[in-house]
Amino acid sequence: MSSDLIPFVIQNEDTNILNYILNILKNNFTQDEIDFLITEINLFFEKAVRNRCSIVYKYVSPYTIIGNNFTSINNLFNYSNIIPNVFRQCWVSEDINLIPNICPLFFYVSELLIFEPKIIEYKYIKSFFYFGFPNIIDNILNNPSIDFIKILANNIKKKQNYQNYSSKYYIKKYITDFYTDKSLLIQFITLFNYMNLVSNNYGSGKTLSNYYLPWYSTLSCQCLNSSLSDTTVNNNEGRNNILTILDFLNIQKLYLNAYRYKFTNILKLSQEVFQDIIIQIEYNLNDKEYCLKDYMQVKNLIVLSEYYKNYLNNIRKLNSELA
Repeated sequence: MSSDLIPFVIQNEDTNILNYILNILKNNFTQDEIDFLITEINLFFEKAVRNRCSIVYKYVSPYTIIGNNFTSINNLFNYSNIIPNVFRQCWVSEDINLIPNICPLFFYVSELLIFEPKIIEYKYIKSFFYFGFPNIIDNILNNPSIDFIKILANNIKKKQNYQNYSSKYYIKKYITDFYTDKSLLIQFITLFNYMNLVSNNYGSGKTLSNYYLPWYSTLSCQCLNSSLSDTTVNNNEGRNNILTILDFLNIQKLYLNAYRYKFTNILKLSQEVFQDIIIQIEYNLNDKEYCLKDYMQVKNLIVLSEYYKNYLNNIRKLNSELA
């Protein structure tokens, strides 16, 4: 069997890696089984490449990660696999083959395949934060007839009602009224504050608890019989949504390394948006006109609403495919 049977999307052209994969197959499967596996793997790789909403960059075989332990998994991704699904291109695009594209780690038969998620433009991530989007609105997901644009319009109207302030009391009131604990902005600000709490108190003898992620993110998928319709999708739910103290110490290190990592970049974007909001309120308190930044413009809601609609439709689509 020649190396050209290996899926062409392997971006690392190290012949040692290719030869290692070939040897694993030769030593564990018959020729017929090898041909079948290569065909199946090529098929879903072609789907991934066609859409290009994820980056397929590595085979790991045999895989050694056990379960969904956050620390071990995230060492491969620098925590990009806990980015909210709504910020991932695969989840907000139309006509996407969800499996395997949405799977950062894909346990497929005897191989571990890696699909690093691409994310949407930073401008729109900041807009999602600014306009108070939640990770998901359950009543909209369960009732597609609800007009999400009307909900947004009501929020914007509420926002405009706070344009005239009489005291700094309204800074806190504005934020708590408009940005609920379900909004992605507040969730990221809370995580950032807890990261600093861990950093400042680690080793001091104070009790530090693990942290439960409040948003939805797909961590990994598993398909052991080669049929993609039998794939199990593992989200950060239940026991899988815990960030440990070690995770926070790792995230802190990544955060301090400039703009190199996707998850900490988004964490920094949330800080930028929060500071901009405070400045905007302070301008209003002092009867000054605040010039809205590009990501604050209402025109962005056209793109955001399209992304959010696709996101919800993809959740429904996935639930239907895996039912």
